[in-house]
Amino acid sequence: MKFRIDKIPKSEDDIAEIQREVEGEHHHQHEHDEEDIVAQLLYSLQNLESRINGLQLSNEQCKKEISTIYKLLSKLVLASFTENKEERIKILKEVLSLLE
Repeated sequence: MKFRIDKIPKSEDDIAEIQREVEGEHHHQHEHDEEDIVAQLLYSLQNLESRINGLQLSNEQCKKEISTIYKLLSKLVLASFTENKEERIKILKEVLSLLE
């Protein structure tokens, strides 16, 4: 904060004028600080939104992968307990197609 006093105060009016200058400078600095804080908060909020979107996309991909794993496991269990060789081959081909 820069103070500029051109003359030594000799009256109440001079002191009041200096006080107004100091308060005006302080008010201006306070507004500037608030703008910086708001800008930082906005940047942080945008950063969080970006991270949330990335996590949601990753979450959806994980859901798809888990679903595929459960399908594979169910088909492998089915193939393990199937007596018919042709049916087992058909199921294993389905497993292969899911893996591709």
